[in-house]
Amino acid sequence: MTEPMEVGSRQSPGGRSAPAPWRVVARSVAGSAHKKHGKPCQDAHAWSVVGGQSLLAAVADGAGSAAWGGIGAAVAAASAVRSLEAQIQNGTLPADEATWKDLLGEALQAAIEGIAERAEEEGGEPRDLATTLLICVATPAACAVLQVGDGCVVAAARGGNDLKFTLPARGGYVNETTFVTSEGALESAQLHVWSEPIEGLAMLTDGLQRLALDMAAGRPFAGFFAPLFAFAARSEDKADPGEDLERFLRSERVWSRTDDDVTLLLAALKGRYGMLPR
Repeated sequence: MTEPMEVGSRQSPGGRSAPAPWRVVARSVAGSAHKKHGKPCQDAHAWSVVGGQSLLAAVADGAGSAAWGGIGAAVAAASAVRSLEAQIQNGTLPADEATWKDLLGEALQAAIEGIAERAEEEGGEPRDLATTLLICVATPAACAVLQVGDGCVVAAARGGNDLKFTLPARGGYVNETTFVTSEGALESAQLHVWSEPIEGLAMLTDGLQRLALDMAAGRPFAGFFAPLFAFAARSEDKADPGEDLERFLRSERVWSRTDDDVTLLLAALKGRYGMLPR
């Protein structure tokens, strides 16, 4: 049985800190609605760096309607990253979109199987651990994302002047989305591959969408992400960047726009975003 990593941990599943060149900082924080009712955060994230170059990351949002949505999110995120670690240990990365799809699809399948196994242990069904899932592999030369459900990934190129992004996957009704446990999740997952140098990365759950995305225009707010990428690039200079990020996620700016749980995983490539003016 693959044990889930602690919800909100900023370590990789193996407990390692990220070596150069990536600077990574992440937090999953319970929203005001959950805090009010004494409920735990149902978001989770996991990340790891392989060979000092390849950032492997996953962000998940457990369904509020599911009995163990938070457990499902933790299992899915950790299982996906561990699968990527096993596939990329030798440093070899896909050279075309079809191979990226196979790599990320295997990570999604690992998440699906991890949830099914945990559901059996809990005496329930996989739907009791329903969760969204965003899986990403980022290197200095490329970035690939597989997305099931809402939330988004934003990747910055050319010093932040070019933003690559995903948009939330929606169901047929308002507030409906797709989950890892949904029928056909693997076949309907969004795949995005950007074959160019990536300098900054942000992964977030839907609690931050109103702040981060201009849904009418179908694009991210560049002004929201630029200071976050710069913060991530300088995170090594801070005593506890995770605490700084958590304060932001609990701030009035965020809580005035959402009462949902929020997760934000930030990464920046040292020497590129790190050269931005303070």
